[in-house]
Amino acid sequence: MDIQLVLVPLRDDSVMELTQASMQGNVAAVEEILQRPQDPNQRTLNRTAISIAASSRRTEVVGLLLEALANPNEVDDTEIPVLVHACHEGMSDVVSLLLQAKACPDLSEKFGSSALFCASMGGHTNCVQMLLQARADMDKADVDGLTALQNHEVTMPLGVRVRMNFGYNAELAGSELLRCLPELRAAPNTATNGATAVWVAADRGHAEALSLLLDARATADLADRTGTPPLLSACRRQDVRIASILLAGMADPNVADSRGTTALIDASDANRLNMVNFLLEAGAGTDCADVNGETALMRAAKQNNHLRVVNALLGAKADASLADKAATTPLMHAASDGQTDMVRSLLEAAAPPDAPIRMTRRL
Repeated sequence: MDIQLVLVPLRDDSVMELTQASMQGNVAAVEEILQRPQDPNQRTLNRTAISIAASSRRTEVVGLLLEALANPNEVDDTEIPVLVHACHEGMSDVVSLLLQAKACPDLSEKFGSSALFCASMGGHTNCVQMLLQARADMDKADVDGLTALQNHEVTMPLGVRVRMNFGYNAELAGSELLRCLPELRAAPNTATNGATAVWVAADRGHAEALSLLLDARATADLADRTGTPPLLSACRRQDVRIASILLAGMADPNVADSRGTTALIDASDANRLNMVNFLLEAGAGTDCADVNGETALMRAAKQNNHLRVVNALLGAKADASLADKAATTPLMHAASDGQTDMVRSLLEAAAPPDAPIRMTRRL
């Protein structure tokens, strides 16, 4: 018996039908078109059926297309990977299907925001959990390290750029995919040039997502591009819950930014007594100094109305005899501003006016 192999050509004229049916969620029509057969990866108007189905939240259609060997690493017309888009929008069912189809969990959009980064930024815990199970790189950073809540040095924050790139601004089309990393996590000292998933989850106050990342042994202290570690960012917002999660996840209470400012120094300077007490209880060092040699006590002594913070630091045995790089002690700062009560507190803490000056040093 002779067997003939008949090759049926794919029908280009069906591409538009497939994309329209995918957008509408017409499961029967999608099945019929795929059986003609029809290549699910053909594009119309620079979009494929799976990117359209995913953006339209047509989960069943996404499943059909993946069964027909649609590319799970596909990008949409703005060059955003479908997986990244689904994680940004919190579409956990679509994320699950894509990962089951072996989508690379470390795909990124143009600005370096990975699927895990976007899921963490949105607080989409289910998506975070699935990506971690797929061995997504937990310490992978974005390109410039900025989020929507921290934009002091560039004109457009990352979170805004991501949202614009997800269809709000067609001019931002064009991207490249960063290569997939096979490791479970990056080396501890990588990703120091940008914000990691831990950083953005902490910055957005997403406690559950942050806990998942830290439970999976993500690094707690990696800073963003500006050199700000997650703990310092959380304490500046007086977010005790996030700060507690970070400390429980082995964040260093004395971790400093690029200027040597620790969370305790920053809280003391800003007169945040509740954060000062919280950090002291967490074991923050009272005599850590910044690049100018200033300790938390010096920062507080330089300011008016910071007496309670000064007393809290002195109660924690902060060294009142230390001087900064300009050879100025806390007592000198307080006296120069005429802060009588603060001068009295510093004198009672054994900081005599004629005591030898001892310079601080960076820890």
